[in-house]
Amino acid sequence: MTLVSQLLIVTDAYSRARGLSQSRVATLLFNDGKKLALLRAGGDLVTGSYERALAWLSDNWPDDTPWPHEVRRPQPRASAPEIGEGGSEGRSGEGASGHEAKVAAGTATVTANDAGGFA
Repeated sequence: MTLVSQLLIVTDAYSRARGLSQSRVATLLFNDGKKLALLRAGGDLVTGSYERALAWLSDNWPDDTPWPHEVRRPQPRASAPEIGEGGSEGRSGEGASGHEAKVAAGTATVTANDAGGFA
């Protein structure tokens, strides 16, 4: 089974468990609502993006939902960002893509910690 197939199995289960659309899950993971649809259509992604996405899913996995048995689950990190009410990202708005938006004193700063990102 390919890594993309494994990721799609996990995102499908997460989407059902949280009641979120695939587009919303793709936005949380990649800051791109079309990314999961592109992967289903044969697209690809870099290993780092796969690892960050799977780690984020593991960190934010619902306690009442079993992790898909076909996919090895990464160890959840201690300081995981959480999903807030209404399906929005939690803690500083950071998703698995590494993009973060902070608003303080009327200014906005957008950063990325992945390769090719922006500051």
